[in-house]
Amino acid sequence: MSARTFAHIVLRVRMTTVLAVLQEHSVAANEAQVARELRVLLDPIASTSSITADEAQFLGEFGGVPKASAEELRALAARSAARAVLEAAQSLSRSQVAQLLGIDGSRVSHRTRERSLYSYAGAAGRRRYPAWQFRDGKLLPGLAEVLIAISEQAHPVTVRTFMATRDDALLLHGEPVSPIEWLAAGGRPAPVAELAATLGEQV
Repeated sequence: MSARTFAHIVLRVRMTTVLAVLQEHSVAANEAQVARELRVLLDPIASTSSITADEAQFLGEFGGVPKASAEELRALAARSAARAVLEAAQSLSRSQVAQLLGIDGSRVSHRTRERSLYSYAGAAGRRRYPAWQFRDGKLLPGLAEVLIAISEQAHPVTVRTFMATRDDALLLHGEPVSPIEWLAAGGRPAPVAELAATLGEQV
């Protein structure tokens, strides 16, 4: 799937409609900001989610992997795009993080360098800080230990998906929870770090 085709899946839905959905879920978003950050996030997703027709045929014939239908590929691309939209809409600037945590901007930069805060390079190279790592104006407990285990090459959408997805290895009261829920409840970071160490770069 080409980057142009992938982007078209996003653009087929008018941005005002996307923003309306975000607003329904109480996600404050500025259209221009979301568009800038979304462009940064989509480029690597589109390039890594594409295979050639020959590769797809080979996998179907010799790899034991059923050939995906066009509809399945569109659905997969749409899910990846939706996650990228959410990431773009729910990321904070350095100054916003400083205000949220009640610290100086230079302290935010220091925590970024020591990897006790998760960030990625956004539009114009400015660092963006996903909102999932904050609860009630504070960082998730034990987050620094988890972040050290996550590859710096992992895509931000991959990291968000990992942190927000329930895992059978993390049980609270007998029920699987996500790494975010686990850490927020005071769970030890080590089990999450072990899972994070195997985190791939796919969305």
